[in-house]
Amino acid sequence: LNFSTKDKIDQYIITVDDKIIDEQVEHFCQRYGNYEQVEQAEQNDLLKGDFIQLDENMEPVTDGIRAEDALISLASITDDSIKNMFLGIKPNDDIDFDPALAFPNEADRAALLHIKKDDLPMAGGMYRFTVSEVSRFQPALVNQELFDRIFGEGTINS
Repeated sequence: LNFSTKDKIDQYIITVDDKIIDEQVEHFCQRYGNYEQVEQAEQNDLLKGDFIQLDENMEPVTDGIRAEDALISLASITDDSIKNMFLGIKPNDDIDFDPALAFPNEADRAALLHIKKDDLPMAGGMYRFTVSEVSRFQPALVNQELFDRIFGEGTINS
């Protein structure tokens, strides 16, 4: 590039303070974290399990909706009383609830029950959710393993 005295170029001075550095480190820890199985559910955990539609007597509907390996993020449950029912739940526990109250967004509810959104009208009512796994997100630790994942093995060490 050829520049002359007539050309004007802005020069920016960027100051990086500790707050910006800490935010970036936190971002990397979140980005490179992972889910670990735990024994019982807390506020923002992820549950994996099976849904089965129930009748008015709280018995499984013979040809009702069933969804295997459904994932529920407790953070996405909008009804606090239903969310509280999940706190402390463990693998192999059952919980009966109305998904329409917990997940008012139709697209989310259809995905949860593994059905098409158009089939939601026949999918109302109570369901039993049997928990198979409880997982909790763990941010990555600030250590050599994190540095290697971000920048390539052995590139930096602090």
